[in-house]
Amino acid sequence: MKTTKKPALTLPEIEKRLRREGWGGRVAGLASLLNMEQKHLFPYALPMGQQYDPGRHEELLAALENPSGATRARALAVRGRLKRLLSRVDAALADLDESVDLDPRDPEALAWRGELLIRLGKYDLALGDLENAAGQRGDWELPWLWMAAAQLARNEGEAGAASLERALAADPGCVTALLLRGRVRLERKEAPAAQADFAAAVKADPRCVGARVLLGRALVLAGDPRGAERAFADAVRLDPDAKAFYGLLISGEGLLENDQKTLTALDAHLKKNPKAAWAWALRGDMVRTPSFGRTEEGIENLRRAARLDPKSPWIRAVLGRARVQYFYIKEGVKDIEAAVKLDPRCGWLRMWQGEAMRRAKNPAASLRHFQAAIKLDPDMAQCRLWLGRILAAKKNHQGALAHYTRAVALDPAYGYAYAKRGESLLELGRHREAVADFDRSLNLKRVASEEWVRGQRARALWALGDYAAALADLALALRRDLKKCWFPLEYGAPALDPRSWGILETLNEALAQNPNAGWVYAWRGAVKLSLDRPAEGESDLSLATRVAPDFAWAWGWRGRLRWQTGRPAEAEADLNEALRLDPRTTWLWTWRSELRAGQGRGEEALADAETARALAPETAESWYARGEALRALKRAAEAKESYDRALFFDPRHRFAHIGRGLARGELGDVQGQIDDFRKVAQLAPDLFRKTVEALQGLDGAQDMEEFVRAIMTPDPEPPKGGLKEMAATGDIPS
Repeated sequence: MKTTKKPALTLPEIEKRLRREGWGGRVAGLASLLNMEQKHLFPYALPMGQQYDPGRHEELLAALENPSGATRARALAVRGRLKRLLSRVDAALADLDESVDLDPRDPEALAWRGELLIRLGKYDLALGDLENAAGQRGDWELPWLWMAAAQLARNEGEAGAASLERALAADPGCVTALLLRGRVRLERKEAPAAQADFAAAVKADPRCVGARVLLGRALVLAGDPRGAERAFADAVRLDPDAKAFYGLLISGEGLLENDQKTLTALDAHLKKNPKAAWAWALRGDMVRTPSFGRTEEGIENLRRAARLDPKSPWIRAVLGRARVQYFYIKEGVKDIEAAVKLDPRCGWLRMWQGEAMRRAKNPAASLRHFQAAIKLDPDMAQCRLWLGRILAAKKNHQGALAHYTRAVALDPAYGYAYAKRGESLLELGRHREAVADFDRSLNLKRVASEEWVRGQRARALWALGDYAAALADLALALRRDLKKCWFPLEYGAPALDPRSWGILETLNEALAQNPNAGWVYAWRGAVKLSLDRPAEGESDLSLATRVAPDFAWAWGWRGRLRWQTGRPAEAEADLNEALRLDPRTTWLWTWRSELRAGQGRGEEALADAETARALAPETAESWYARGEALRALKRAAEAKESYDRALFFDPRHRFAHIGRGLARGELGDVQGQIDDFRKVAQLAPDLFRKTVEALQGLDGAQDMEEFVRAIMTPDPEPPKGGLKEMAATGDIPS
């Protein structure tokens, strides 16, 4: 079957597409000037950063490769602007210089070059271009706006204010100019005037979250906290993340971090204002996160907030989402339904309802709610992401791409959306594009699990034949979390699945070409261990320690193998050498900690576990190792708390269930012990049998027989919620 070649885009078509995306008139640095995320200033902030390309502008450059004829000057201007957006500043300036030379009366080419010159620090030249552009089009506010942003960034307040007045004279409803003038007036302590500017911005664009947040800030400074609360509530109705700005009622900077300093400030405010529902909600939403891990306390705080303000949709929704994420599914779904009834036109409430129904294993209802959410608010990046994930799960990766691309266009700093788009590109065989998206994800702060992204990137690199880079990615992931690193090897990546033998063949080829590559021997040994070929694995690892004695992981892997085959002294010697070479790898510390705990050396084990926890405080393995060490020290209550944290991060961690079950037994909690061992029986029957055999030798056959009977007998009425229900649902909190 013949395929027809897609016709190249014409220059007008390219410009039309780019204008639709708002590419030409946004302001770089706006988020920094107004002290908030870019997504809260959509569509006014120009997203700039390493490898940003939300609109896939890279694809358009080919159509502009050889401009000629009457359109050459304009094509060069458009190409220069595109290259500037892609951070290719030198090439962009060359194109814009040539464009202006060919047509010095094109105001956009002049303005674009002026904006780029600001970026390059050529301030005086930039102002000349921007003033010329404004002279060419007297009704055009953008040159004055770019000029003002640059002046404010240089702390030239008076000059910036004057430029803003010129911009507003050209366009009195210019939202960006109103926001920036309001910011100038706030700095001058002119709260009423600033309030008027922000109110005008809200009127001009009721969907701008940043305008409502800044209005709230002005009301705080004007001494109107109730009015500020209403403004923040309006902002939260547009974006639930805006709830952090309620912190402006406590300090001038807001509450943007989940840390102890923020919690202390909230507690101090609640001591003076115990009926502040929003403060209880923020506190509850904070302490339930992995940074604190106090789930039940967080949910109780949120329940208290909902009782104090039963008419607040966002508070009720946050309570519901917390319950759903920690597997109080039915209660959480009811809370979110109640929130939707309070505000049925709020898009993100319907989106959360869709997420809740997904957790409730009702995909049809989930999809229906996500689609309803998009109808209510087409500009929700997160909802676009969810729809993309649903289509990807149905193998419709082409459809998923459209939603992911829209998500990053709406929020160009959405690292997870880039990662998911990369995953769909990978499934479509577009490996180089996938690598580019994984790189964008890794270059952003708001990224999903780095280990998972690097694993997916390794798949793409492997498919491209870049085996060394693929293994390097896996090595970077390994430093943090061994399990997540090996996840892409075990699931969803046949070329990298050790059970497929494909990786062994490639490693063999690599060794045939370079028999002195010690790290390749080490990887091959590790793969053979995963294939349950310990003798061959140890042989390769031993060779690796001789050929590449500075490769720490070869020592670590061999130490693990020797520990598992009953040679603890040799194992500890290997782990000691590994840690001498590489003291920054978490799992080396947890392995040695577990080895020492198994020998009854609790204090040494605890020291290793604390080091691992300092390196990676949000991994289950570090908390599990700490629990093992504390149990070896006969500190059962503290051990149970550590196992709780391990299971918070990984509810399927079967060894943490065993450890917590033993700790509960030592504390006299027989039912809790039964629950944990029953979970082990579900997760790993072979491990359960081995554990029972070991305990049988310790506790006596008769008692063990009763214990096993209790484990294997289902509860007539299982307790609701908690880790037990979490395990039963087969899901993990996000």
